Amino acid sequence: MATGGGEDQTGVEDWALPSEVEVLESIYLDELQVLKGKSRSVPWEISITLHPATAEDQDSQYVCFTLVLSVPLQYPNEIPKIAIQNPRGLSDEQIQKISQTLQCIAEAQLGTPVLYELIEKGKEILTDNNIPHGQCVICLYGFQENEAFTKTPCYHYFHSRCLASYTEHMEKEISIQKKERIQHLTAVPKEDIEVQCPVCREPLVYDLATLQAAPLPQQSMVWKIGRGTFCTESLLSKRWNKQESSSLNHLSYIKSFRKSHTSE
Repeated sequence: MATGGGEDQTGVEDWALPSEVEVLESIYLDELQVLKGKSRSVPWEISITLHPATAEDQDSQYVCFTLVLSVPLQYPNEIPKIAIQNPRGLSDEQIQKISQTLQCIAEAQLGTPVLYELIEKGKEILTDNNIPHGQCVICLYGFQENEAFTKTPCYHYFHSRCLASYTEHMEKEISIQKKERIQHLTAVPKEDIEVQCPVCREPLVYDLATLQAAPLPQQSMVWKIGRGTFCTESLLSKRWNKQESSSLNHLSYIKSFRKSHTSE
């Protein structure tokens, strides 16, 4: 979608960029944002948020970023300035590698239109790296291929079973708090009756039955508890249930979960 000034487009008629952008808009439709300069001397800014190719299955898109291309006056004889903004699920190292790869493509195709190639390469890289970087903040283990993990609408990631334990506990906590406030005739704020993301406190959207049905993370199939003892899945479930019966807030629950599943 093109926006911005159009007061002085002198010289644009012989510039290849408008035609190239028109083709991109026909391909990416409203996904593409174009900020046109008020004159040929002002760079155009083209931006698009990229996701992995997952056949329109948005729930399986675990990484993304916004690609911003600032196209100079001399384009295509001068390469666009490339910026990656709002990355999700990517490490700093991955972001740097993506920037370097796109920069190399732009330099290799100097003198020819390259915007489409940059966009598609960005999508390809995300598709090849469609697994979140980092750790589940509940158990502190990383994510492995073929593991069951969940992406929240706020783009935070958790092992599905870890999130199941957390949400089940918080539902019970909320129920207890509601009963206590009703007994004392105290109003319950909306934010206190919703299970919130343990990272950013945004309301969570989840299916508890689906989360509970997921397998344990590969690295947590056996937990080392104390010196020389191990916790299997059945014992782990008992420990979770014991934690859930106590009145812990969401932060203390996570801290307790971590402490009980690491060696002393």
